Amino acid sequence: MNHLIVNNPAAMVIRISLLILAFLTASMVIGAEKQATITPDEIVAELKTKLDLNQQQVKELTTALTELAQQLDALIAKREAAKDDEDPNEFILGVKQAQADYQKKLKTILSSS
Repeated sequence: MNHLIVNNPAAMVIRISLLILAFLTASMVIGAEKQATITPDEIVAELKTKLDLNQQQVKELTTALTELAQQLDALIAKREAAKDDEDPNEFILGVKQAQADYQKKLKTILSSS
């Protein structure tokens, strides 16, 4: 598995981002229905075994996921508090920027050994 991380970090970043997006989406659905959430620690614990992450990578990935979740929560709260006639592009651009920042961090984390 390590050869995938080193030789093609961009593909791995996309795969991990999609996996994390699925976890976050599931977390929102479950949270709305049962007031439950999936934490970054739970996501990283799952990824640790699948990707054979070392302790430093686990720590950095947990931090990056926590920051992403906080950014997305802030964007959602801001959007929910906004007036209906406000342009949604600011929200969309914020999400895209948060995702780009996260992917950059993820690429660095997964490229390190």
